[in-house]
Amino acid sequence: MQKAIVPIISLFFTSIALTSLAEPIQVEVFYPEQEIHKLSLELSGTVVAKQDAQLAPLEAGLVKNILVEAGDKVSAGQALLSLDDTLAKLRLAQAEANQISAQVQQQEAKRQYDEVVSLAKSKLVADSLLAERKASLASANAALSNSHAQVALQKEIVKRHTVTAPFDGVIAQRNVDLGEWISQQNQIFQLVSDKSLRLIVDLPQEHLKAISTSSDLMVLIIPDATPDQQYRLPLTNIVTVSEPVSRTLQVRIDLPEISLPETNSSESDLSENALPKNEQPNNQVLIPGMSARARFDLSNKDDKLTWIPRSALKRHPDGGNSVFTVNTNKIKRHKISLIKSESDRIAVTGLPNEPAVVVSGTELLKDNQTVTPVTVTGFNNRGKR
Repeated sequence: MQKAIVPIISLFFTSIALTSLAEPIQVEVFYPEQEIHKLSLELSGTVVAKQDAQLAPLEAGLVKNILVEAGDKVSAGQALLSLDDTLAKLRLAQAEANQISAQVQQQEAKRQYDEVVSLAKSKLVADSLLAERKASLASANAALSNSHAQVALQKEIVKRHTVTAPFDGVIAQRNVDLGEWISQQNQIFQLVSDKSLRLIVDLPQEHLKAISTSSDLMVLIIPDATPDQQYRLPLTNIVTVSEPVSRTLQVRIDLPEISLPETNSSESDLSENALPKNEQPNNQVLIPGMSARARFDLSNKDDKLTWIPRSALKRHPDGGNSVFTVNTNKIKRHKISLIKSESDRIAVTGLPNEPAVVVSGTELLKDNQTVTPVTVTGFNNRGKR
């Protein structure tokens, strides 16, 4: 009796196995649409002037006049401060008097030399006298040249008793008062250009590759003081030296006097170039020291983002995730990365183009398993609408 039961049981399980082989598992699939993975990076930065100088006098002296105050706008060459130049002017007058004396002596030496030259032609004077007069004229010429140089030197010294602005800008600080004695080591004014500005942003080192490989990268500038007035400008350069403590690199974005503002831009607008033109200069919105945000568009057309139902996700004990796709009734498993998550769907990367994603029974599937797909066209608990 027992010997008869064993073959019957074996036959039963064999028939079940054959039946399972003959009838592939039916799975529900979903054909998602792929889109470019739109990725942006927003960093806070500081507006700085390209020209920011601590001014010092070219001569030491007593402060006689202060011609500007902090906050004043000045032009290149405008006088800012003058020192007591009484002694310098007296030395200039002395040099000018010496110049007149040297000029008279040179004229007399030339007259005497010309006189001897005419007599020497008639052999009426010795050659030694001619040589002597020639040497005297050369000495007088040298003395005259020296007097010219002394006058020019003293004029420059007098000029250096007035401190002038090297470029157009705003006086940010005044660090001197009337009657003070200052030298070339004293910083008397801070002059900041209000025309040539740039935004400095510290870029984390892990984003360097994405930004440096993007050609013609445009950056959306969002001033914190006036967030409704935004500007899209090209990235100027990256200082490719990492700060050893923060592990960041400095990114510079030049802010021209005339920018192209836009309003209420979103991340999807970063790649568009249709902007209103001929708007107000940016230095009416941004001034040195202000903060602003820089939004970088790091989207890559080769980096596809795929939205799939949550039921398609197979979670691994090690924390990884995978998704099954169907191609000619064969299952293939793909390791994927989760990018975004919503209530009923997730965005992933790592799937091939136009995949048929399995959304049911993923716990029982294996690679290269034969299945019968059923097309699904929307999202709900199991991928159906």
